[in-house]
Amino acid sequence: MTVTAAVTSREGEEIIAELIARGPHPDPYALYDRLRAISPVVYSEDNGKWYVTGYDEVAEVHMKHQALGQGKVPAPKRDPRYHESAYLQFLPRMTPWIDQPEHTRLRKLFAPAFSARRINSLADSIRSRVNSLLDVSEKGSRPDLVADVAEKVPISTICDLLGLPEQIKGIGLEWAQAMAELILVPLNALSDTELARGNEVISQSSAYFDEVIAERRRNPGDDLLSAFVRAEEDGDRMTSEEMVSLAFQLFIAASETSVGTMSMGVLWLLRNPEQLALLRQKPDLGKAAVEEYLRYDAPVQINLARIALEDVTVGGIPIPQGAVVSPVLGAANRDSRKFADPHRFDITRNPQHLSFGRGIHLCVGAPLARLQVSIAVETIINRYPHLALDGEPDLRGSAGLRALANLPVKFH
Repeated sequence: MTVTAAVTSREGEEIIAELIARGPHPDPYALYDRLRAISPVVYSEDNGKWYVTGYDEVAEVHMKHQALGQGKVPAPKRDPRYHESAYLQFLPRMTPWIDQPEHTRLRKLFAPAFSARRINSLADSIRSRVNSLLDVSEKGSRPDLVADVAEKVPISTICDLLGLPEQIKGIGLEWAQAMAELILVPLNALSDTELARGNEVISQSSAYFDEVIAERRRNPGDDLLSAFVRAEEDGDRMTSEEMVSLAFQLFIAASETSVGTMSMGVLWLLRNPEQLALLRQKPDLGKAAVEEYLRYDAPVQINLARIALEDVTVGGIPIPQGAVVSPVLGAANRDSRKFADPHRFDITRNPQHLSFGRGIHLCVGAPLARLQVSIAVETIINRYPHLALDGEPDLRGSAGLRALANLPVKFH
């Protein structure tokens, strides 16, 4: 592939190599700035991918879904291990891997189930659950807002939404965290050990959801899975495989987007006491504050790569058919061409970030994530006027995912 010098360089290769090394980078944002300064659209000859780091350019990648997608034969199906792997067979059934027109068909069927009424009806139970978890956390020797609250609230809410019993929450969180970490690992870098773990998770979770969905077909209720069973559009209905995939995607989103944003939101408020004081003084800023948590330290840093299904331009730079394109959401959200003083944490800016994507793949669970994060953070900071860090938290995740492994705090 011939690439102009304007979009590739040895410096760019070194930056990309540091960014995509296994494990979360302690501060990827300075590296994003350096990479974007070379070009918002950079080709790496070392790994054969295009990295898109500018806000407008990442938005363009999301909106050009006809030219940038997964194609008729998505990458997992081209992997030689595909026919023996439950994990690789599952990936193409996830909505981010599905192109038009199939994506529109599915969205018409499942999106109505995520009504504002259904989501908003969860507010009181979310608030009650946060307070109950904090009651328990207070009694611990060293409270940890990740393990004690952030990991438990979203998975419990999703289980309530799907009508699942209490006992599934623990293993459900394990499944979701394992999948969230695996999904963004490039297939050519996926080890046999990781693949075996993925196969195990998919086999266990699919068997469980198959049984639950069969039961909902016999005895539907008021939960989300029952809504999936009843959903119909012009005589079309979702298959059991499609419902299993959607249910499990909700688990994954709950374990990463909500958990990561909830804990990072509290962390950055504690590190910016003037912003914390402002939010306590003006609670009506709560919704805008959630958008800033999502912009400032996005849980998903590098989104699922797209394939150029035809020759296409991004940011005016030509990208040939067949090329692999990785949109870097974390970089787009800190682009100074879009956000004034982008490295300043400011809950008053109410930013139009890209953390939930854009276009046909805009996250359908975004309203629920926003609701949970808003209620959880508001409850924590108002319940504990003297809330403070009790040591530095640890990061977990990968180049593509960014979250806290723990958040030790002192309540009083």
